[in-house]
Amino acid sequence: PPGEMQDKALARADLAVYKAKADGRSRLVMLDTSLEHAAARRRAIAQYLQDGIAQGHLFIEYQPIVSAKRAPVGFEALMRLKGPDGVSISPAEFIPIAEDGGLIEDLGRWVLKEAITAAAQLPEELCVAVNVSPHEFRRGDLSTYLEQILATTDVAPHRIYLEVRESTLLVADMDVERQLAELRAIGIRIALDDFGTGLSSLTHLWQFRFDRIKIDRAFSAKLDQDDTETAHMVETIAVLGRQVGTDVVAEGIESEAQLRAARAAGCDYFQGFLFARPSSFDTTLELVVEQAETRLIS
Repeated sequence: PPGEMQDKALARADLAVYKAKADGRSRLVMLDTSLEHAAARRRAIAQYLQDGIAQGHLFIEYQPIVSAKRAPVGFEALMRLKGPDGVSISPAEFIPIAEDGGLIEDLGRWVLKEAITAAAQLPEELCVAVNVSPHEFRRGDLSTYLEQILATTDVAPHRIYLEVRESTLLVADMDVERQLAELRAIGIRIALDDFGTGLSSLTHLWQFRFDRIKIDRAFSAKLDQDDTETAHMVETIAVLGRQVGTDVVAEGIESEAQLRAARAAGCDYFQGFLFARPSSFDTTLELVVEQAETRLIS
């Protein structure tokens, strides 16, 4: 517009370009106020994350992974961010911002330390799973870092699952295969997260020798809709898991019908709101005690 300063015009054009790339490229994007508001929010969250650990903005919630009998076999540690107004900011929003801003490595290692420390307070038969961003492999010393934490907390390595996505395996410049082999050598287990989305290459299953496959929640959502094709696909993944000696977890289970279908398909373990929503560690301990008392009574 007439009278607009060059720097501001270029900044706005850059926002439109960013949006065009995020939407798949090869498209025209006209700038509107919503893009500027979104950019301002991203900057505010990025700044807020800078002191997230020191100021206690970050915390962890735990969601159980259960057996066919609904008994917890472990918990997934999920990073959360409490906003300035006290309302939690979705991980889908703040984690990409942390990755773009180069903060995810420090945040990820904080979660690993906290989750393993929490595992030390749980019964020895229970495992804790933690998502690992591709960026956390950049330093090349992930196994060394985890080995130090395990030694300090006296937690057995086999009680820790690191969940990685297939996109992580494709980042050649971080030597992910070597680092996964080092992690496995010290006893840590590796899970392939969100299987069924992205490439879902069978080559990855034997090349990286995963200990667990987690079927994406998009499959579970269709299991109570008489979707025969989805049921067959879940069953195929479960059979594949047994063939390669890998546990199979169905994520996103929210109804009894979904649980029955996933169980019938041959899944080993289950995770979702049907059993419990992510909650604080104190609530997690209460659930463990409750389950232990139930087993004693039965």
